[in-house]
Amino acid sequence: MSKLKSLQVKRLLKELDYIESELEYRHELVSEADNQFMIYISEFLEENPELKKLYTSRIDARVEQIINKKIEKSSAELDDNSSVSQEIEENSENQIIVPSKIKSLYREIVKLTHPDIIKRKNMNDIYINATKYYTLNDKVGIFKICDELNIDYDLDDEDVVEISDKINLTKEKLFFLESTLTWKWFNTDDDLQRKIIMVDYIKQRLFS
Repeated sequence: MSKLKSLQVKRLLKELDYIESELEYRHELVSEADNQFMIYISEFLEENPELKKLYTSRIDARVEQIINKKIEKSSAELDDNSSVSQEIEENSENQIIVPSKIKSLYREIVKLTHPDIIKRKNMNDIYINATKYYTLNDKVGIFKICDELNIDYDLDDEDVVEISDKINLTKEKLFFLESTLTWKWFNTDDDLQRKIIMVDYIKQRLFS
């Protein structure tokens, strides 16, 4: 790989690493915010008994609907034994084929990180991550680890496009998180705005 292309790839991988870390961080924030948001809604509903009764009955009905759909789906799967055998056949036909380049890079990673060879926890953790990427046929993950371990590798234009696509997909996930009511509620200190967001949430649950 040329020096110029190597620099381009390193920049892309660093960008991917940053936004994946940001996505993980925001997921944790939203998870915590979800708990606070639901407490906030619960307190509001307690102050409005009629609305709480309507809200609870609507939620109960939706839960019952979901359960019934799952029961119907399970019954249909049990009745159709042929579909199960067909699914097994399809799974065996659609097994992931790992490219030889990734196999070769994975072997190099194993030599430097496998617990039977290297007795260092940080390297063994890298081995676990590399094995996960290898199992999922995640080329970009393997490339990131090669960078971390200073293992030489070569990329074609298709590989570079795949890295760029992964960056764009991760950015889309970030934008989606920022569009959720929970994120908006968590990131405003305006009490009126928080109430508006809460009312929007309740409306969605009542009328969707």
